[in-house]
Amino acid sequence: LLGENLEIKKSPKILHPTSGSKYSEIATVEVGKLASFWNSEVEALILREPKEKIAERVKELLNNYHVNYTITYAEESEINSILKRAEFSDLIVGSRGSPRPSYTLRNIFKPFSLDATLKLVVAFLPKPLLLICD
Repeated sequence: LLGENLEIKKSPKILHPTSGSKYSEIATVEVGKLASFWNSEVEALILREPKEKIAERVKELLNNYHVNYTITYAEESEINSILKRAEFSDLIVGSRGSPRPSYTLRNIFKPFSLDATLKLVVAFLPKPLLLICD
């Protein structure tokens, strides 16, 4: 934290990476609630195909909360796209990823509770992450 500006922003810019899964939709609803409460701007980063269809669903969900948002599309790998866009945001809000077969073992083996992509993103994120789980 040395040399980092720790000033609290009244309207933090939120980056919301989304894949269009049902878990991502739950996170999109929570992003809408937070952005409405904080009067924040949201950048929804669409990570997977069909990007236009996912973008329409994100718009539909965020319009329910009357928030300002922009839609951007991942041009590289999910990890690189998130890390590059994170620099321009104050907070990243996403879901933990779709459950894999190993997710059922999450209560026994904690490393199975997050998917591999999310683990890498968390390791290198320059900003705080709020993870929405089911």
